[in-house]
Amino acid sequence: MGKKGAAAVVLAAGALAASGAIIASAGETTSARDGASSAGNGASSARNGRISFDSFFSRAEQGDIHAVAPDGSGRIALVRSRADETESAWSPDGTRFAFARIVGYGKSGIFIRNADGTGERVLLGTGRFHLGPSWSPDGSRIAFYSDRAFPAPKSQDDPPPPHELFTIDVDGTDLRRITDDRNNDYDPVWSRDGNTLYFTSDRDATERSPLNSYSVPAAGGPVRRLTPRGGRMEWNPQVSPDGRTLAIESAAGAGKQSDLYRMNADGTGMRPLLRGPAFETHPIWSPDGTQIGFTSDRHARKRSRERLNARFELYVMNVDGTGIRRLTRDRLPTVLPDWQPLP
Repeated sequence: MGKKGAAAVVLAAGALAASGAIIASAGETTSARDGASSAGNGASSARNGRISFDSFFSRAEQGDIHAVAPDGSGRIALVRSRADETESAWSPDGTRFAFARIVGYGKSGIFIRNADGTGERVLLGTGRFHLGPSWSPDGSRIAFYSDRAFPAPKSQDDPPPPHELFTIDVDGTDLRRITDDRNNDYDPVWSRDGNTLYFTSDRDATERSPLNSYSVPAAGGPVRRLTPRGGRMEWNPQVSPDGRTLAIESAAGAGKQSDLYRMNADGTGMRPLLRGPAFETHPIWSPDGTQIGFTSDRHARKRSRERLNARFELYVMNVDGTGIRRLTRDRLPTVLPDWQPLP
């Protein structure tokens, strides 16, 4: 789930109440180095590039997008401006990334840059709320969520419109609406065969569980709930490189600390991956399928009740939850990572 402007909209809606050059592969990792076994964990022939993430300045309500190698070295700024950039998403070949730029209440656009941060172009303008870009496996389309199907709010005092899922060609043509039900649908992620979108929604919200995870055909069609209604709150599903497993956030209820879980892509076989007293958020799979990145305040001496607080940093671990390694030491909210694939 997005933060900052996105989080403000979500909170207002009540859903979270309570040149094309590939970045040098100096940051690649291998399963041998990390001691992880690739058997049965969604392994892929892709190599691991850099991990991008948001670095957020709370006082200014503004964030930039940075990237590091998987060992935490070689940090670079990919997007830096006076606006609020967020939610980077790497293309399947690792040569480009999409991201959102928030310029005001209910106004954010989606942009695309080369992997080194150059060559920006507009995919969707900032006239309405566009967020959560995700590339299709063949790199031809981008999924996102938006309120563009409904009248825009006139001020921050107006309730935010519902958010629906859309897809669009990477050249900005052939916009398609995927969900059409006036619910709040967020953060679409493509299945590895490109036929399905996984996403988070409040469509079956209960007081304890305002968010659940769902799937829908990428061309539109019946929505299928993946997580139980009224149980734990589960969101941010992320697909393993082999397409068989989802990593997901899970909390005992609204406003509760979150853990990381794994489940089969059809919603069965839910099992804990990483549990404890800290916030564990935003799981991402390494392109080779041997590691999972995430953000957390687990190192903080004093626990905060605020999700995405200033103590959040970037971590990676093996897919079985062992070998946790801290990559950043920013003392700023470091959130919303994505992992660059290299051919």
